[in-house]
Amino acid sequence: MILNKHEPISRNNLSILTVNYNTPDFIVNLINSVRNEDKNIEINIIDGIEYRLIERGDIIVEINNKLKKELIEANNINHYNFGYNIHHGPGMHIALSRIIRSKYVLIIDSDCWLEKNSLDYIINYLSTKNFTAAGLKIDVNS
Repeated sequence: MILNKHEPISRNNLSILTVNYNTPDFIVNLINSVRNEDKNIEINIIDGIEYRLIERGDIIVEINNKLKKELIEANNINHYNFGYNIHHGPGMHIALSRIIRSKYVLIIDSDCWLEKNSLDYIINYLSTKNFTAAGLKIDVNS
């Protein structure tokens, strides 16, 4: 997340970015957790779900249909499906250099989600600090 001293971070200039590979069920959970925090915040999904799995008729078809339903019903979701494993690094590079237009970006892995009030906490915390980039430390023992 890049922070600019001249424009404070807020929900209006922040978007969410995630890279996904064959885990659309996780993406649905992430979308729902973000929507519980803010129904209008932009979510950008760089997706590597493989068409060969869909064509083969695997269980991923059912999960992918669930994801499609979320995408159809949701507001401000940009879904970029590459149809192959684009990998995390190249996916982030493409998104950050060519797709994302918001001032600030919150990068969330596809298997993560936002807890209640965490978006406000992140925005408030980063608004009081002078950061170029920030990461969160997670205490797995709490």
